[in-house]
Amino acid sequence: MAEWGIWTANDGGFVETQLYSESAADHALQRWVDEAAEDDKADVLDDLSVVRICDDHEEQPLESCDECATEGEEDEDA
Repeated sequence: MAEWGIWTANDGGFVETQLYSESAADHALQRWVDEAAEDDKADVLDDLSVVRICDDHEEQPLESCDECATEGEEDEDA
């Protein structure tokens, strides 16, 4: 099952995970936006995005998983 999360590039990690649809992740992101606006932390919002989580490396976004990229390079060298 695909899992989505809210990713922050500045902090280099997920601020929320275990979202099992892109729609649920979009709603969670909106909650983060609303909370940041209430707390006057607009700078935080530029850094947040909805991403799919790598199936094999749950601490990494699927599209930019460093470990999967490294594993692919090792396979090519073999």
